[in-house]
Amino acid sequence: MRQPSYLSREQIAALSIDELGVEYEKAKRHFDTLLSYVETNNALKVPLQAQINAARIQYVLLRSREYSPVYFRHLKLAA
Repeated sequence: MRQPSYLSREQIAALSIDELGVEYEKAKRHFDTLLSYVETNNALKVPLQAQINAARIQYVLLRSREYSPVYFRHLKLAA
């Protein structure tokens, strides 16, 4: 599985509404895919843990930017 490049907080803040929607859907699909791998094969949990954490953070940042820009400004996540 190819690991995508994750956007920085500054890159997310600079996205247009259309770009944000596209990136949000890609992040959601990637996060769901990683979780489905772990659901079907629990042995993958440890090797994929770093990718799952990075994908979760990317998904949460994009979701908060899309649905609550005020919340996005105050959101603090450790990468």
